[in-house]
Amino acid sequence: AYMAAYVLFAGGQGLCVPTGMTHAYGHVPEDSRNDSNAVVNTMQQLAGASGTAVVASIVSAAQRLPMPRADSTNIGAGTALIVLAGVAAAAMVCFLASLVWSARRGDRR
Repeated sequence: AYMAAYVLFAGGQGLCVPTGMTHAYGHVPEDSRNDSNAVVNTMQQLAGASGTAVVASIVSAAQRLPMPRADSTNIGAGTALIVLAGVAAAAMVCFLASLVWSARRGDRR
């Protein structure tokens, strides 16, 4: 069940990120697009490293529970999935709010 959720999460991210980036780059002046691309790439690397550290910490903490390693790892993976889903939901809310804000301003490019 967790594997299906991870696949669904990764697929949704793969569909959302390019669209969001294209929308965002449309609002950047032409002469600053290379710099904005560098900032986005840096933030993606930072988010990936931070996310990996958080998930590893959650699973590691769960593995200290007094139970068989497989069971505690399963609990840690489930907890990590819930945390990642919460972060993804918050990101989606921010993304949708930015679209609404842009539409109200009339920034359609």
